Amino acid sequence: MIANAVNYNRTWVNSTGNREFYMRCQAVKIGGNATNKQAFDQLPPMFVANVASENQCTTSGAEGKEIIFPNPGNDKVGNGNAAPNGNDCYTAAERRKGGK
Repeated sequence: MIANAVNYNRTWVNSTGNREFYMRCQAVKIGGNATNKQAFDQLPPMFVANVASENQCTTSGAEGKEIIFPNPGNDKVGNGNAAPNGNDCYTAAERRKGGK
């Protein structure tokens, strides 16, 4: 990653209730002397569900389970046990870029 001040975001979906997304953000500074942003450009697109204006991907029926993210990248934690409903779980912007 490129050394820079960034906004680090951690997201998760609650396992009970209204299957809402939560996000914790933190301003951090990545150290080092990397200048090549290739690693950043290869990160997967953001998973988006339960946002009808963006796609038809939902997490309905996954009460009490962990969602399986379709393309979590190389740094995932956990495996999940409930797939999202639908196969278009990205934003319109990601689809225009070709998605993953």
